[in-house]
Amino acid sequence: MKRLIFAVLMISVFTNISFAQNKADSSDFEFNPQFRSVQADASTIVFITKIGGEIDFDLFSNRNKDKAWQSLGFRFGADRIWKGTPGGPEHGSPFTNINGFARLSIEEKIIRLDIFAGTALQFESGSSAGKIYLKAGGDLKFKLTPNLGFIINGALCTKSTYIGVGVYLSYQ
Repeated sequence: MKRLIFAVLMISVFTNISFAQNKADSSDFEFNPQFRSVQADASTIVFITKIGGEIDFDLFSNRNKDKAWQSLGFRFGADRIWKGTPGGPEHGSPFTNINGFARLSIEEKIIRLDIFAGTALQFESGSSAGKIYLKAGGDLKFKLTPNLGFIINGALCTKSTYIGVGVYLSYQ
């Protein structure tokens, strides 16, 4: 019985050692806090126009950035959204949002995708009292130069949901 237990333990130890992976080698993400970018953007689609500014900070990013830069971090910013209907402006428009988000980014040479979710402090036109809402959305950027390009963006938020196509200017 003792030999059987010893054999099982030895097989278990040998199997764990031979198939073990070094976490530093197997995990491509590392804690790497850094400034990522600041951007201004403007987009529009029928009856909706959005102008905004954001600043992105990375907390974690991949080590091997040869193919794509992947990161997790935060986005802080503000946007102004004008919404209307065929009969005129929507009640409360324009909306001003001050945003704080968690953000996932994937960036390659000519394209960048940002997905975000968090809170927005929203102010309606003519009101000084803001309300806090949940907000989630994304940006898809097509780079013409490293700092200028086209953007498709959208977000879901009470009263100020938007989608649009436009341009962005950034500093990285």
